Amino acid sequence: MNTRLEAKAKIQEFLYSDEKGMLLTGTHQYEKHPLVLKAISDFVDKPSSILFRANAMQNLGSFFEKPSKSFKTGHAYNLGAHKVFFDSFSKTSWRNTKHSYDFAVLYPVDALMRNNKLYNDLLTDLYEERNINKIFLVSWTDRSEYDYQKLHRQGYVSRQVVFDALEENPEYHNRILENDN
Repeated sequence: MNTRLEAKAKIQEFLYSDEKGMLLTGTHQYEKHPLVLKAISDFVDKPSSILFRANAMQNLGSFFEKPSKSFKTGHAYNLGAHKVFFDSFSKTSWRNTKHSYDFAVLYPVDALMRNNKLYNDLLTDLYEERNINKIFLVSWTDRSEYDYQKLHRQGYVSRQVVFDALEENPEYHNRILENDN
């Protein structure tokens, strides 16, 4: 069914596995990245560090439903026992963040699927230049023209979890699917 509970359970399995990369897709546009952070908070006991890489720093307020908040790169934000650091798809923001993290969340991965240079630069930085134990690539809107299998073929992700809005909001779920067509 691709429900919230199933997605969270699959994220938990990934957190406890030896795998490095996971792709999270589905019609629940605004709920996928919070689900990843919630799963880390719920299932990882020891304090950890999380890099959240967004397409633009100015979008973070809307991503986290704090539109008036201005997030800064290189600053630690509390998530329970965990610390979240932010940067963006812009390379200049990378100078302000550490090179080692327990987790990274890249959101939205859609932008990478439309831009080969961005795809190569961002994934090289996360997978080769930095020391990150687990990487979550999270989509916003899945389009049929996005070749997510490319991420599997190139070894960036070993599993894909789908989190759809069908059970919680069938009308929204269908509207998102219709927009792709």
